[in-house]
Amino acid sequence: MLVWWWWRVAAAGTVLAGVLSQNVTLTSTSLVNQFLLSPLAVVRLENSNCDADLGRTGTCLTLFECYARGGVKTNLCGNGFGVCCLIVAKENGVSYGNNTLILKDKFDSGVDITYTIRRLMPSICQIRLDVRRLYLYRPENNGKCETDYMTINQDDKIGKICGLTENIHFYLDVTSEVVFTFHTSAGVSFTRDWEIYVQQLMCDFMSTNAPQGCGQWYWGTSGTIDIWNNVDPTTADWYYLNDQSYAICVRWEAGYCSISYTESLQFRPFCSDLFERPFTTTLLRTCDTSPPTSITPLTYTVTEGLQEFFVGFKDGSNLHQGSPGLPFQNPSIMYVQNQC
Repeated sequence: MLVWWWWRVAAAGTVLAGVLSQNVTLTSTSLVNQFLLSPLAVVRLENSNCDADLGRTGTCLTLFECYARGGVKTNLCGNGFGVCCLIVAKENGVSYGNNTLILKDKFDSGVDITYTIRRLMPSICQIRLDVRRLYLYRPENNGKCETDYMTINQDDKIGKICGLTENIHFYLDVTSEVVFTFHTSAGVSFTRDWEIYVQQLMCDFMSTNAPQGCGQWYWGTSGTIDIWNNVDPTTADWYYLNDQSYAICVRWEAGYCSISYTESLQFRPFCSDLFERPFTTTLLRTCDTSPPTSITPLTYTVTEGLQEFFVGFKDGSNLHQGSPGLPFQNPSIMYVQNQC
């Protein structure tokens, strides 16, 4: 009888070890009892986000899979059956895995670094970037990034990115491995720093995929829309970046019939560039030959139609600067959805 009992426990352990190597959902409500009572009980782990060390975000995996992907084990997850795995992309190397972290802590020197993220499967058609921080030297007076920059080989929504960016997301359409290139100049003393998470999205996973053409895709009943170079170090250096062409999209939530937008600054780009608001507003497009001289909050409500702002910054002339000390600044737009 004792031998039979230990055989059942060993069999349960074998099933547990085998199932933990799979990437599926944790479903058991009484894990220990189920495994002791039935060798056919199934524990499943979901590759979901989890809290890693130092406030970073990892992926819940088995210990074996974490090491196989080149990750580092941090905290436990999945009711203790998995580990919160931090997968940090390799400098000038190839990395695998979802929610891969592109990370380089503070430094002041000239470097050229690439990070290559390989798709987990051919059905991956989008990546979502969650930019905790990207600190590069500021753009030039024409909005172009020449001293420091980041480029991405997939999609053409954005060109070179530089300046100071915090807490934004961005979607890119991809067809093969994704290569991030960072260049910093040794000729300028500046503290650089970046922390960017790369999430892979399958083509048929439409609940989280961004609609076609949307570089940003906002969910929820309220939020704040920010774009690249959204941190203002000194007003004189805060240009919107050149070489961008994409839509900023807001999803209608069920039970809500209008969306109210408030711009902390009535954003007006130089007239050779384009910033287009949702089509039912009376302020569809605004531009100017010089930046606004005072901050005038702008509020408007949209009751129907696609909730899309279109960004088309392609001018690239020195007129982008405006007057000395008064550039064409970036937009920052708060939105609230109103119930029917």
